[in-house]
Amino acid sequence: PEVLEDDEKFLSRDERYANAFGRAFLTPAESFSESFRQLKEITGKTTRRLIILLAQQYNISRQACGLRLEELGLAKKGTWAWFENNGGITDDHVREVMGEMADRHDPAKSDADRTISHRLSLMAHAAWKRELMSEGQLAELLKVGRVELRGIIDQIELEERDTDELLKLPD
Repeated sequence: PEVLEDDEKFLSRDERYANAFGRAFLTPAESFSESFRQLKEITGKTTRRLIILLAQQYNISRQACGLRLEELGLAKKGTWAWFENNGGITDDHVREVMGEMADRHDPAKSDADRTISHRLSLMAHAAWKRELMSEGQLAELLKVGRVELRGIIDQIELEERDTDELLKLPD
């Protein structure tokens, strides 16, 4: 099925496999369980702090962390629902636990937030430089203004020029 409702289960074998693979890939049972046990030795119980720290360690959402703990039998079924019904695990909780680390930026996410990704910028620059497409054509194709595209091209040109200068250094 293309769209699933909240109460609908994944019925297709492929869907079940894909979801199981994703969970096992991001949070391998053995290392995830060991990390959980190490943190639980400190806290003594499953707390917001424990879920926040574990989610940060594995770079997953707090919900995914809570549900994976339940799936592996490391937390009681319904633990995540309990947290949600009792104020959740908010960004404020994360800032309390992580301090400045809570605001660190993920480079992959910042690239995704760009109008044009770094890779697409390089491809557009290559097409422009080889005169395969004009600035206007590229701007239209990428759905950006010509001024923004010109800025991207200029930045790449500047970086290439600086790199070329490095290659001219004597041995």
